[in-house]
Amino acid sequence: MSSEQDPVPPPPGGVLWSLSGDIRALLMLPAALTLQVAHPAVGAGVDEYSVFRTDPWGRGERSLRSLQLSVYGGAEAAEEGRRLRRLRRTIRGTDSRGRPYRALSPANYAWVHAPGFPVYQHAARYLIRPLGGEQERALRRFCGVVRVVVPLLPERLRYLPRARRARAAHREARIRRKRAGSAGSA
Repeated sequence: MSSEQDPVPPPPGGVLWSLSGDIRALLMLPAALTLQVAHPAVGAGVDEYSVFRTDPWGRGERSLRSLQLSVYGGAEAAEEGRRLRRLRRTIRGTDSRGRPYRALSPANYAWVHAPGFPVYQHAARYLIRPLGGEQERALRRFCGVVRVVVPLLPERLRYLPRARRARAAHREARIRRKRAGSAGSA
């Protein structure tokens, strides 16, 4: 089922297509997965709900299939995103620090997708080929949250980049005011 809010998949022949289709990109997956489960809530969710301990190869194959579908699936990519969100709705519990977690909480959901850009960027640099400026910008746009994830997020989470810029501008203004105030009292 499609809607106007469905994300636009990465363009054929684009940077994400070429990187994800390169066999050497498989070497980046351990780094991405390790960064994902480094978050206490994400690690707890994976430990409690995933079959990676009893079926590591099957779990890896299904994750890779989902990733490939998200990149190359065209219209099916949006449905894959919705399927993953439905699956994660019930994932909740208590992390190793005793804090409650939900897989779809803004921080946890963002954390899972955050490693995408830096891992692809470094894998390309060291394993495939360094990216040019436009390729890097395209990768940043299409990696993780920007194209595939953001449109599928709850409405309140869709504006995280804008909010982050606003907080940074507010922080800079506070620092400038503080410096101006301390310079006047000297």
